Amino acid sequence: MESLEAIMNELDDSVSYGLEIDVSMFLDTNQILGTLLLAHPRKLLPLLDQAIGKAQQTILQHNEFAIPKSRVCARLTSLPLCEEVSKPNVSCIRNSDIEAYISFPGTVIRTGSVRTLEWERWYECPKCGHQFATQADLEQWNTIPVPHKCPECDGHKIKQLTEKTVARDFQELKVQEKVQKLNMGSIPRSMTVIIMDDLVDTCKAGDDVQVGGLIVRRWRSVSIDTRCDLEMTMLANSLRVANENKAALSVTEENKRGFKDFWAAHKNTPMAAHATILRAVCPQLCGLFLAKLAVLLTLIGGVTRSEKGTRVRGEGHILLIGDPGTGKSQLLKFAARLSSRSVVTSGIGATGAGLTVTAAKESGGEWTLEAGALVLADGGLCCIDEFDAIREHDRATIHEAMEQQTISVAKAGLVCKLQTRCSVLATTNPKIKGDLTLGLPVACGIASPLLSRFDIILVMRDDKDAERDARTSGFILDLHAAGGRVVNPDGKPIDSFWSLERLQVYVAHVKETIDPSMLPEAQAVLSRYYTVQRQRHASAARTTIRLLESLVRLAQAHARLMYHQDVTRQDAVMAVYVIEASTQAPDDEAPIFSTMPNIHDFPSNEEADIGYDAIERQVSAALGLSMDGDLYEDSPTSKRPRMW
Repeated sequence: MESLEAIMNELDDSVSYGLEIDVSMFLDTNQILGTLLLAHPRKLLPLLDQAIGKAQQTILQHNEFAIPKSRVCARLTSLPLCEEVSKPNVSCIRNSDIEAYISFPGTVIRTGSVRTLEWERWYECPKCGHQFATQADLEQWNTIPVPHKCPECDGHKIKQLTEKTVARDFQELKVQEKVQKLNMGSIPRSMTVIIMDDLVDTCKAGDDVQVGGLIVRRWRSVSIDTRCDLEMTMLANSLRVANENKAALSVTEENKRGFKDFWAAHKNTPMAAHATILRAVCPQLCGLFLAKLAVLLTLIGGVTRSEKGTRVRGEGHILLIGDPGTGKSQLLKFAARLSSRSVVTSGIGATGAGLTVTAAKESGGEWTLEAGALVLADGGLCCIDEFDAIREHDRATIHEAMEQQTISVAKAGLVCKLQTRCSVLATTNPKIKGDLTLGLPVACGIASPLLSRFDIILVMRDDKDAERDARTSGFILDLHAAGGRVVNPDGKPIDSFWSLERLQVYVAHVKETIDPSMLPEAQAVLSRYYTVQRQRHASAARTTIRLLESLVRLAQAHARLMYHQDVTRQDAVMAVYVIEASTQAPDDEAPIFSTMPNIHDFPSNEEADIGYDAIERQVSAALGLSMDGDLYEDSPTSKRPRMW
């Protein structure tokens, strides 16, 4: 009653209102009536709307200032979790569900324009004066049958009362089942959803929604020598946008305690725990320590900031440039599985419209927007394999989507903006095998403006190394001997605690709960490294202000990975390590490391923290920073960062 009274306190009576009805409470009160409501919604939902009108009259008795509303519709929520009502996807809907009330989740891939539907026409018989109405038939594409005689006196001269015509807001959506929930090889199914009144214009292409309503058949007029055009459609009664839960997974208290216990057990050896987590990333690949670290940091991402209408993205992007057979596609597929929301596509045959948004013309002549890969991946991860196969003018269309994380649409009279708040993981082969002497834009065939939008450009070389080749071949042969079960990668056992499911939950948990703040010691490292990079003769594509923003995102992501509430000096040093070690510069641009660190092999648990100390000393020496906690060599001593 409180929700209904709030609606009655609104001043505008010309719009439609929706009143949410909790079906679970309805069933607890009257199980028989609740079951009939779900089984025969076409008959009982209008009666429920009439009951809302009577309830308004009851409220008027004690609230004389309330204004009764003539257009209040019941919206059913909290449906029972049974297979007859709550369907997991579109593919589970069958012909037996016709005329029943069901609900299913999905992703909006197409939104039609908002139109005015002529819903009800009134007629009058001049002979007897009888007035009657006819409604639009949604099952016959909204046509209104024209009466030929009066139902009272059978008079044939019927007059239409145009002043009493009733119109309703109308919109059509196309909802597709979630791609990440499908089995391998399954084709995603979709269903047309009709929404009216207050539900109109509440979602856009790319949104995750939970829709509930009446399943009906819809067909066009039948003509001779043509097949009947029949499709299954939903007349929506409720629609809930679930974008805030796109990347969220259910994190149980048991999982939270397990994460805290894990880091408490490694309180004195944090980098050993760091290596343990990374070993669980794509365990079928031998080594690739840096690649796995870079991919995991991209999935976790930094902190999104919004101030005075300006949004600074926290989602990172990564480009894997490598020779064939270096494991790029394996990392891409594992990252797609690790992300709770992901879209995987290939650059071969992909167009700018397929990556962003398409304007499609329906059979009725209406233009609609159909979401592309980046829009469908909003809130998750967009994986693009063979990135170099995309044509140059098509790659230019994703500049705005990667940096501003929006897509401005101006097609066929449709002008709007769509959200693309996702991370991009792209892979490409170098134009010339292993040759980077001409610089990254020439080596990979990607222009500098697009390269500058990637936080990490990871070069994966297939260099000849007898020791590493022997270790890799032994790992692969042991993998086949064990029947495909990863037993002992890199000579170190995988912690059974970090399964794929546990790793998925951990990534979602740290993204949702940890919002690290930057400590002065971390700021000093990142600021000094950015200054040094600007003074070097480095690639113009990598030394813009976006480099500093990338460093901040990587440091924040590493703090989340390490379960920190602050971005410490350690996180900043590892961000510098990832940026510096990933792109192996040409010979005339020597890196700040005097000796390139081992970016392939995993350190042992005993050597992990010792190896980090060596990296920190090397970075501090190259940047002119002290090791005893000072920001700079000539600055006063400051406190050590809070690690846990």
